[in-house]
Amino acid sequence: MNIPFMTIDWTDVPRSEHKGETGTAWWQTIQFEGLRVRLVEYSKGYVADHWCTKGHIVHCL
Repeated sequence: MNIPFMTIDWTDVPRSEHKGETGTAWWQTIQFEGLRVRLVEYSKGYVADHWCTKGHIVHCL
């Protein structure tokens, strides 16, 4: 996989809203071939409405 080295200006990446069972998550997503990079912000009390069976790499800030 060829992952480009770059700096991401997140202010230029559109933000989408996703409701959970409780609360909301806001996603900003950049898609590359075979790789998705996503910045996610969760509201207080957020609980997802699904469980994902894929493996993920997570970096929490």
